[in-house]
Amino acid sequence: MLNATISLLVPIWIIFICNNAYATTIKDWEQSGFWYEHRLLFIGVLVVLLILSYKSVWDSYKKWFRLHRETPFSSNKPPLTTLQASYLYSQQEPLCFTAWLVQACRSGALTLHCHKGPYPWSISKNMLRTSASSLDQQLLDILFRDGNELGIHPVSSKPNPKFENAFRNIIGHIKEDTADLIQPKPISIPAWILLLALLMEMPFLNGLGALVYTIPAFGLVAFSAVILFALCKSLPVLLGGKNVLLWAAITIFLSIGVIVHWGFLGASFTGPYFILYFYPEVVAAIGVLVVTAPSLPKDMNLLMQILGYRKYLAQKSYPTKEHELEWTLGLNLHADIFDNDPDYQDDQLPQWLIADESEPKKVIQRLHLELPGSIKSAIYGESEGPKRRSTLQKTKDRL
Repeated sequence: MLNATISLLVPIWIIFICNNAYATTIKDWEQSGFWYEHRLLFIGVLVVLLILSYKSVWDSYKKWFRLHRETPFSSNKPPLTTLQASYLYSQQEPLCFTAWLVQACRSGALTLHCHKGPYPWSISKNMLRTSASSLDQQLLDILFRDGNELGIHPVSSKPNPKFENAFRNIIGHIKEDTADLIQPKPISIPAWILLLALLMEMPFLNGLGALVYTIPAFGLVAFSAVILFALCKSLPVLLGGKNVLLWAAITIFLSIGVIVHWGFLGASFTGPYFILYFYPEVVAAIGVLVVTAPSLPKDMNLLMQILGYRKYLAQKSYPTKEHELEWTLGLNLHADIFDNDPDYQDDQLPQWLIADESEPKKVIQRLHLELPGSIKSAIYGESEGPKRRSTLQKTKDRL
C-alpha cells in the first residue's frame, strides 16, 4: 500500500512542478478557470491511474523478458504441435502459416520448388497423396482449386486471394486451438478513450490559433505509436537472437524521436510540451503496449519448453535436420542475413524440396531467409513490388 501511495504521489508532484515550469511560461496558452489552471495535474492523475490499472500487462512483459533471459537449453520438443508452439512463441501469424506449409511438404502432400527469378518459390500438390487431416485437406482445396501448381507471390502487388483465404482459415483454427492455453489479456479501450479525449480537446484550448501547435502534436503521436508498435511486434526476434538490420532501424527511429522531443521541449514556439506532446504520447504508448503485450500461456512451463528448444536449435554448432525445418521456420530461426548460416546436416535436399541450386546448405539458407517473406507478401500483398524484388535479388546474389 505504501509503495502504491508513493508511486501515485511522486508523479503527481512532478506533474505539478512541470505545470508551473512550462504551462505558465507561454502566454498564448494561459487560460482562466479552474480546469485550465489545474488541467495538467488532473490529467496526470488519470495517466497514473491508467498505468496502475494495467499492472497485469507490465507483469507479463516482466515475465516474458525474464523467461527469454533465464530459460536454459532443452533438447526435448515441447508437448505441442509446431503450429501451437509457433503461435505461443510470438503470435506472428505468417510464421505459423510457413510452419504449416513445410509440415504439409514433409507429410508428402506438397512439393516446394525454388527456381531463379523475381518470385522463386512455388508449391505443387501431390496428386497421389491425400491428407489425413481435415484441416490440411481444407487448406489444400483452397490453394489448389484452379490447378496443381501455385506460385508463392502476391497478385499485382495485392494479396493473393488463395493464400489470403487459406491463411484466415488456419489462423482461425490456431486461435481456437490455443484459446484454452492462453491467459486472457485486458482490453486497451480505456487508454484509447483517454487519448481520444486529449486529442479532441487540443483544438479547443486556444481556438483555431492553436492548430499550428496541435497538428504537429497529432503527427508526433502517430509517429511514436507506429514505431513503438513495430518495436513491440519485433521483440521476439530481438530477444531470440541478433538482427542487425532491425536493431539499426530501431536505433535510427529512436534517435529521431529523442531529437524531436528535445526540440519540442526547448522551443517556446511549439506550445506547452507536457500539455500537447508528452501526455498524449504516454497514453498512446500505454495503449500500444497493452495491445502488443505477449499472450502468455496459463502454464508458463509451456513457454519455457518452447524457448528452451528454440535456444537448443539456435546453437551455432548445431546441425539442422530435415524434421526440424518446420520448427526452425515456425520459431523464426536463421532469418537474419547477418546471422550464422544454418548448418544443414544432410548432403542432399529433402525429397519435397526441389531447387536449381546444387548446394543443399545454400538452399536451406535461402529457405529461411526468403520463404517467410514471400509467404507474407502473398498473404498481405506488397505496395513496393519492384523494391521487394530487388531486395530478394540482392539476397540471392549474396548467397
